[in-house]
Amino acid sequence: MTRTVPGAADPRAISAAEYDASEIRGRRILCVDDDPFIRRATSGLLRDAGAICLLAGTHEEAVALVGGEWELALAILDFQMPDGDVGHLVKRLRTARPVLPLIGTSAADRRSEFAERGVSRFLDEPWQLEDLVRAMKW
Repeated sequence: MTRTVPGAADPRAISAAEYDASEIRGRRILCVDDDPFIRRATSGLLRDAGAICLLAGTHEEAVALVGGEWELALAILDFQMPDGDVGHLVKRLRTARPVLPLIGTSAADRRSEFAERGVSRFLDEPWQLEDLVRAMKW
């Protein structure tokens, strides 16, 4: 089985046998993205690795999920969503859960824009499970 990555097909995709996903198994991870394809791909990738994936297609959904999910290990945030600037979402998430790790993701290099909004970790799309684990230093 080859792990799918959010975004376009990536020749770097690796099989489950080649990567030990034990560092992510059992963790509750929120994916916030308005693109249903990205949400499905991310969910499949994380669930195949044994993570529990929660999905939000809007900022409101993300805030509601964070407020009710005290065991969240991480939130993965898309930069460009129709319901507002990710900086506003970050402030709302930090109010609900000040120590929740956040990681930004985008097909464009928005590393500095995420950093300006308080998100210091970034993944370029498409990304793989090992990229996520490395970025989180689990």
